[in-house]
Amino acid sequence: MFCPNCGTKLPDGTLFCSECGSKLAQDAFANTPLAEAVKEEAAQPQQPAPAQQPAPQPSQPQAPQASQPAKQPAPAQPQQPQPQQPAQNYGQYNQQPNAGQYPNPYAQGAQYQGQNANAYGGAYNNQYGGQYNNQYGNQYNNQYNNQYNNQYGQYPQGGFANNGYQPGQNAPQGGKGKKQKAAGGKGGKGGKKGLLIGIIAAVVVVAAGLVLALTSKGVKNAFMRMFSSPAKYYKYVEAENLEETVGDLMAVYDNTFRDGMDLSEQSTTYDVSLKLDQAGSDFLKAYVGQDMSWVKSIGLSGTLNNKDGMTGYDASLALNGTDLVDLSMIYNPQQQTAYVKTPLVNDAYAELSLLNMMQNGMMPMYMYSEGMSGYNALFGMLAKLPEGARVGKLALKYIDIAVDNLDNVTKSKETLTASGVSKQYTTLTVTVDAAQVQKILKAVGEAMLEDQELKELIVGTVDDVMGASVSGNQTYSNLKQQIQYTLQYIYRITFNGTISMKVYVDGKGDIIGREITDSYTTLRYMMPMNGSNFGFELAYLKGTDGIVVTGSGTKVSEKITGTFVISQSYQGVKYDMLNVTTDKLDWAQARKGYFSGKITISPTMSLLNMAGSELGSLATELSKFALSIEGTTSSSKMDLTLSLLSNGKSFASGTVSMTYKKGTKVASPSNVLTTQEYGTQAQSSLPTFIQTLQNKLQSSGVPKEYIDQLSYMIYGH
Repeated sequence: MFCPNCGTKLPDGTLFCSECGSKLAQDAFANTPLAEAVKEEAAQPQQPAPAQQPAPQPSQPQAPQASQPAKQPAPAQPQQPQPQQPAQNYGQYNQQPNAGQYPNPYAQGAQYQGQNANAYGGAYNNQYGGQYNNQYGNQYNNQYNNQYNNQYGQYPQGGFANNGYQPGQNAPQGGKGKKQKAAGGKGGKGGKKGLLIGIIAAVVVVAAGLVLALTSKGVKNAFMRMFSSPAKYYKYVEAENLEETVGDLMAVYDNTFRDGMDLSEQSTTYDVSLKLDQAGSDFLKAYVGQDMSWVKSIGLSGTLNNKDGMTGYDASLALNGTDLVDLSMIYNPQQQTAYVKTPLVNDAYAELSLLNMMQNGMMPMYMYSEGMSGYNALFGMLAKLPEGARVGKLALKYIDIAVDNLDNVTKSKETLTASGVSKQYTTLTVTVDAAQVQKILKAVGEAMLEDQELKELIVGTVDDVMGASVSGNQTYSNLKQQIQYTLQYIYRITFNGTISMKVYVDGKGDIIGREITDSYTTLRYMMPMNGSNFGFELAYLKGTDGIVVTGSGTKVSEKITGTFVISQSYQGVKYDMLNVTTDKLDWAQARKGYFSGKITISPTMSLLNMAGSELGSLATELSKFALSIEGTTSSSKMDLTLSLLSNGKSFASGTVSMTYKKGTKVASPSNVLTTQEYGTQAQSSLPTFIQTLQNKLQSSGVPKEYIDQLSYMIYGH
């Protein structure tokens, strides 16, 4: 007998296969559709054998497609004699003249549809390969493998009905019995190999999923929270959050100060306009007594260009859309000279020596010396400040040293509440006493003394920014002495009681709130989230006195929409000072030092009352005012709209547009007059200048009474 699962030849009566372990039965084959087909084939009358033809090559199968099986005409069914040998012995068919071409009465394979692939692959091809496959190979294997393999082709690599062929792939036609036996025999090993590959693939998939899960911020935080001590988990949380916080601060430092305010090699094009609305005109008329309805808009536009120490400035002033005055200036700091041109007066530049102006009493000495040195130092300092990444790296190093020395930590669950929004968070309570403060200062101080990178940063920055006036080495030497002194007398640093810090952590490991308190001072920040809703509180208090900011709103995709109140607390009583509302304020941009969204600020009566009784009824009116700022800023441009509102109506509005580019070369002018020459020509052209200016004012809509007042100021009549 043979195993119906793997095809291994076994002694008759075997109950379990010694190769694959499958349970066996003596009549395992007798009741199968294949056995029934063999019996019916044996009962058919034998046909004359046709002339012998060469068998087709396996590389050129002639089998019909599974979707269109070949239909063989069934032979007539006369009275069928009983075979001379038992049904299990099929060797006699190989001796018939028509062996290998005998028609298959089950060409459509109806009996084999839906049968288990295991029963017909590894077993019967192996068991009867020598007889049955040789006799019926051209029809049976070709006919049924094409359909049967398609039906059960999902079973991998042999051992089943597909005999190692993929779905839709035909089996070779009419293979020799010995070859078919070999193919069937390999099926069991192929099945084991496929199973092994499947297990390996599953392990790889699970491992990859585990790696992805552990690198997920929330899963990693949950793992650390469950399996770490409170102190270790606290240090993990601080490290993760401080890296992000310091990174944000350094981004603001770079974008706002180091690069944003460094105009030394930058060209700025600007356009600023102010518009007075009807509500503004009515207010000025009521409280100032002047009719300003003729003022529609005031504009100032131009460029500020800096390159290689030279500065060029162009400006144009407009009223109600009419250009009034143009001004051009070039400043050369090395020569301490400014060149000024007003085309309305003269097309030439007037040369102004700042040193001569100081010597002639036209400019105070302190203004000249401090002003020029301050101007040069400002641009030089901002251009040479160290990069934020370098500063942040050092800052994180010493913060990490401090955090690493905080070991007195407890963990609990507490509900954090701010402005009506409550949420439960993991709470880490860190307790620090004087001994731990001394320990932290000692660790930080000793690290600073050995830090070569810190020394290079201090020496290099001072030398670059201050030049020869201050020595970088001397500055570092002074700092080193101060650190050594602190370490020597560190035991004197003491205080009563302890410092307590509570850190509130959400499921992702983000710090949602922090509160630091000692016996007298409280510093608190908290922003609990409940879905997209948030509550907010920021407070700095000494005892009961200090500043408190509260608010609530929604945060969706880093866009904050909410209302906030800035208050002053005095002797336990809170006085609201300013009301602030935000509309889709982009917090991600704010963390980079940029602005995007809308913010509105309005004063309260408490703030206005601090100005005293001098405002009188005006205080009530001013409390109705609000300033709205809307737009975006970035490293390359600024587009802002400012609106002054009164009772919700526009009082006045303005726009500020700036574009930042690399500076272009600024050359000293060629058409230059001395101060004396320019004054002489200006005196002679003054009447023309005044007349031209008056005409422009009149064209812009300025009332005649104001133009006459200007003429009186100039001519005295």
